[in-house]
Amino acid sequence: MPLSAYIGVNPGETDQAQPLELNIEIEINPSLVFSSGIGRQRTSLDSTVDYADLTASVRGYVEADGRVFELLEDLTADLFILVSRAAPQARRIRVSVGKPQALGGAGIPIVVLEGVPDLE
Repeated sequence: MPLSAYIGVNPGETDQAQPLELNIEIEINPSLVFSSGIGRQRTSLDSTVDYADLTASVRGYVEADGRVFELLEDLTADLFILVSRAAPQARRIRVSVGKPQALGGAGIPIVVLEGVPDLE
């Protein structure tokens, strides 16, 4: 998911929004999704994630007016928590955030958090 955010600690980094690349993977128990038999109703929105709501929540959080992030790691941790709350049935979550313009074309720093949701 392409996003833009005010993020950085170096001079000038937060003068304007920077593009980010976000990927979210949610591993769920197959028994929550599949019933037996081909061609049968397999799932309902109640047993999975409402991706439209999750996308809106993520975008609203990252791109909120006046919100500034210092570290990519902090933003990624915040998004891991947000996804965990949106998908409490997840067995595992993986969130990665890349900052493609940070190194001026010399590479893309990417922070990845992966684990079991911890909602406590």
